[in-house]
Amino acid sequence: TEKQYLTRIYTRTIGNQAKPAIYSLNLKSRHLLRQHKDVNVSLLNRLYREKQRSQGFIDHCILLGDIFVALNTFTKTNQATLHFSTKTELTGMKYMILPTPDAYFAIEEASGIIKRYFLEVVDAGVPRFVLRKRIQQYLDYYEARYWQNHTEHPFPEIMLVCPNKPLLNFLHKYIAEVIEDNGEDISFYLTTKDTIK
Repeated sequence: TEKQYLTRIYTRTIGNQAKPAIYSLNLKSRHLLRQHKDVNVSLLNRLYREKQRSQGFIDHCILLGDIFVALNTFTKTNQATLHFSTKTELTGMKYMILPTPDAYFAIEEASGIIKRYFLEVVDAGVPRFVLRKRIQQYLDYYEARYWQNHTEHPFPEIMLVCPNKPLLNFLHKYIAEVIEDNGEDISFYLTTKDTIK
């Protein structure tokens, strides 16, 4: 931060409300990172917008980072391999559902068994009709066998991270009804942000 390669969001608080500092790349890091051949230059251009990001966007990204770290720790502990792709990495894949999920990950066990997942983090305030539409998009995508035919892999299970229990309960009931009505063989896992943390 002193050399302005990183920017920091930090507010000193008194008592139990202290939060850790949040760091992100600053503009000066662009020049340094462009020298590496593995860096996607178009992603570096997004640094101009980083300071304008909302707190909701920041919280969303931090939760995804926490999930990645937890999955990485879990797989290492269990002698498995984690394959993790973010929304940015998934964008442009020809066979991917649109809009793309927050992440796609696969856990490859030492025995060779691979479990695949789409990960969606549901933000607070998202209207229920939007969530119903998203569930239907997954059902249509599954039924069209677009993923299965283009990847030759079984359809991933869908993990939805809800902001609270009431929304989790709503989605649990809605998904159960829709799957029962359509007779689909698709798996959804529901959890809350607090449970993930």
